[in-house]
Amino acid sequence: MSLEDISRHIAARRSVRDFKPDVPSREVLDSVIQACRYAPTACNFRKIRYAVVSDPEHMKTLRELCLKAMPMAGRNMMPGPVVVLVINDLPKEFGDDATIAATTFDLVARSVGLGCTFAGILRRLIASSEEVRKYLDEVCGIKDLADHYVQALYLGYPSDEIKFLRPAVRDPVNVTWA
Repeated sequence: MSLEDISRHIAARRSVRDFKPDVPSREVLDSVIQACRYAPTACNFRKIRYAVVSDPEHMKTLRELCLKAMPMAGRNMMPGPVVVLVINDLPKEFGDDATIAATTFDLVARSVGLGCTFAGILRRLIASSEEVRKYLDEVCGIKDLADHYVQALYLGYPSDEIKFLRPAVRDPVNVTWA
């Protein structure tokens, strides 16, 4: 891939917060996850695992629990039909790999027509809410979240109303050359 192609792909990346209700198939989601196996890792530990919540009842309950813990989140809480958790199975202070893998997931997902947005509120609630972690553990089977750094993404197929006509506006980059 040329520098121009990769730069264009990265510049065209936008957070999607308005999704169709359709849940992407397990095959589509798995193809993105499989591609993310090659994401870089710090110190080559490769201790990333993924958890996908797509069952509508699980999503509804999880959204209610999150809104109970943080009512001001409102419509920003879980706008998509799927949540992907990227979990670094190392101690919490090793969060880099989960962030790198989630960023890779976000970029790869576009290649199969999916839109994503980083779910910072959900990530913080997983870290701070025992009730949210307990639901994810006991009902969804997603274990050991209290002990590990987790990144979260909302995703699905972007709504037909979403049309990004230009890349996001960014300030000039600040570089120090030495």
